[in-house]
Amino acid sequence: MTSTWEWIKEVISQLETLLSSLEDENGNAVFKEVVVGWKKSPKHWPCALILPSEDLLSIPTVKHDYHRLRIIICVVAEKVTVKGSLLSAIELAGRVHDALVSDRTLNGTVDNLEVLRYDYMWPRVREYRREYIALVTEYRRIL
Repeated sequence: MTSTWEWIKEVISQLETLLSSLEDENGNAVFKEVVVGWKKSPKHWPCALILPSEDLLSIPTVKHDYHRLRIIICVVAEKVTVKGSLLSAIELAGRVHDALVSDRTLNGTVDNLEVLRYDYMWPRVREYRREYIALVTEYRRIL
């Protein structure tokens, strides 16, 4: 049986691998930098930040917990113009969304994953311009 902390670390590792290996139609990496944790000023664009948020628990049986791990994936486009940056960030968010839903088990790491919402005004990025979009995602598993 996997422990909670081992599972959470594996989910983060799988996400990091997925985002780092994401390619566009020409075989180029979608993200030049993938960071686990908050980074106020990424050095390379486009960038993805993997930010664990919360783990909502319920108890389906006396021996198991039902985990609903929420992770924010923040995509960061290059600062160009307000409109251009927003459109680039929307494309990045869409690429991440498509990659996540193409395997809702995250290589067997979770029972199900969902992209809950695109958050254009997520509090941590509200102070920045529109080149940041937060995807609120949830990873579910009974442990």
